[in-house]
Amino acid sequence: MTTNTHRNLPPGWRWVKLSEILFSLETGSRPKGGARGITTGVPSLSAEHMTRFGTFDFSDLRYVPLEYYKQMSKGHVKLDDILIVKDGATTGKVAIVTKAFPYKEAVINEHVFLCRLDKSVIEPSFVFYFLWSATGQTQIRESFQGAAIGGINQSFTERVIIPLPPLAEQQRIAARLNEEMAAVAQARQAAEEQLRAARELPAVYLRKVFENFDVKDIPKRYLGDFVISYRNGFGRRPKDSEENGVIVLRLADVTGGVINLDNPRRVSMTHDEIKMYCVEDGDLLFVRVNGSKDLVGRVAVVKDLPTIVAYNDHLIRVKITKAILPEYVKLVSETKSARNFIVEKASTSAGQLTINQEMIRSLEIPYLTLNKQKELVEKYRKMICDICQMVFDIESQLAEINQLPAALLREAFMGNL
Repeated sequence: MTTNTHRNLPPGWRWVKLSEILFSLETGSRPKGGARGITTGVPSLSAEHMTRFGTFDFSDLRYVPLEYYKQMSKGHVKLDDILIVKDGATTGKVAIVTKAFPYKEAVINEHVFLCRLDKSVIEPSFVFYFLWSATGQTQIRESFQGAAIGGINQSFTERVIIPLPPLAEQQRIAARLNEEMAAVAQARQAAEEQLRAARELPAVYLRKVFENFDVKDIPKRYLGDFVISYRNGFGRRPKDSEENGVIVLRLADVTGGVINLDNPRRVSMTHDEIKMYCVEDGDLLFVRVNGSKDLVGRVAVVKDLPTIVAYNDHLIRVKITKAILPEYVKLVSETKSARNFIVEKASTSAGQLTINQEMIRSLEIPYLTLNKQKELVEKYRKMICDICQMVFDIESQLAEINQLPAALLREAFMGNL
């Protein structure tokens, strides 16, 4: 037994093994070849359908054929069943089937355990909350076996020890936890919606500024009108960073349009290569090739780098004239119309999207005076600072909300709730 059994329990409580209170422990199955591609039938639940909050996510549901479901002797999901992931990276993740479960018929696959309890003597949601708690999760994972794709087997029920009060007390505690967790879930949802809205504000601002321009008043130019030169990046990429080499920017170093040198990769380069591929203040670095529509064509502006820096061939360096601000080009490139143009013009090969000089040259730019460009860039920069603070505050609030369940569960299983 675990060390939990050494803790004193409130009067009337007792320690029990999970195996002692189980009515049945089952696992499910799928047809030969799995459930992928089957679009109708009975829902088949796996680890991916269970959230870290003990609930379910049916956004990518899979099915088993009705005839297969009828032949299954085990793994049929019922009200108050507790599901536990039995193998893989999320071993031990738990969820409970409540009255909110939307399917009359459903099954589990072979990667999930179904724990069914005798509800005449056990309150299933009380047991679920214990298994979901930090203590319960630790006990489940103590039974983990195997290396690459390990997991737990039925013997884990002998090792999980639960502090069990009388049934009426179980029901009272479970009802209180249901109420408290519902309030936490509501607060979490509100914070997550605020966070999504805050993160969308830059796009909203750009849409308001650029896509509402009156085309009669704002002339359009092409980025090619302002380009001095283009160059694809340095092609040699060693497996390991070379100690005395030059820092060479990769896609990971410019994600989000900001150059990050926290984890630099160095490559040995000749003097001529350094002259050819080094970047200077005001250069634009476009993501030239990537498998993601969200990343290809994104732009970073080179500014105030502390040392000599080059770039690899996943990027294109573009030098522009002083008639247009690099930061303004970056803002334009982030608008919905520009992103649609970039993705549409990107060529596809071997699952990768690639942009070229012609596409960059053809990117339309609303042409404003330098003073107006500076004004927009400065407003955007200030707004981004405000948004970053807003996002930080909401993320801190969300972290506090997500800590509440652990505190509530600790109190509940010490008899203090």
